[in-house]
Amino acid sequence: PDDASPASPLPPMKAAKLSAAQNTRRRAPASNKSSLIPVAERRNAVVGLRDESLLRILCKDFKTNKDVELTFKRIFRGGIDWDNIEHIRKINAWRNQIYGRGGKKAKEVIRWNEDEEYFIELYQHLLVVAALKGETALPKPNLICEDFNVFFRGKILTNKDGTNTTPRVDRGTYGFTSKLGRIDPQVKERIRAVVWDRNEELYRPVITEDMLAQYKNLKRKLKAKGVMQETTQSSKDLEHWQEF
Repeated sequence: PDDASPASPLPPMKAAKLSAAQNTRRRAPASNKSSLIPVAERRNAVVGLRDESLLRILCKDFKTNKDVELTFKRIFRGGIDWDNIEHIRKINAWRNQIYGRGGKKAKEVIRWNEDEEYFIELYQHLLVVAALKGETALPKPNLICEDFNVFFRGKILTNKDGTNTTPRVDRGTYGFTSKLGRIDPQVKERIRAVVWDRNEELYRPVITEDMLAQYKNLKRKLKAKGVMQETTQSSKDLEHWQEF
């Protein structure tokens, strides 16, 4: 009926208890954070490049401190076409999801500075000169990367446009090894031509700030003379590096 009086409100104490009970029953929002943290450097699949290691991600479970290996299952392994862009996208989407949940976001691409490239060039030249003087073993890329990181860690470098870089952080072995593969082909040819003895003691050049500055100055002088690239056959080229 129209003249019916409205229902009386609940007593304050009872209303408070009811509200508390309702809040208790509400579920807390699910967290996207995972206890599995990928331990390897983040990499993505590339169209046309078969790399089945990308179908596995080794993680550390920070709750149990145990290693856990995750495997890609969105496509039957035998049916993966590494030339198919859709298959590559699915692999990368899965990897990005695992790394994202583990708190590892996509890394910012840090461009190579001229000083870093000169360091790698000089390091390679010094290895060749050392091998020509006597038998020595060739250090593996991870050791060269270690020496590189020790030299540049925390340094602020100047770019070609005059701007400064952010303080340098360690470069990963995977990216560094890839960079080594793109060094001057003449230098690479010299390294192949030298006889390396695995049984001999490793030689790891210790490059100082002064040595790198001298090398940069030498490169500028050669460039001013129009010498943009060395010849593999010319033995007189080696005298530049033997000075070090």
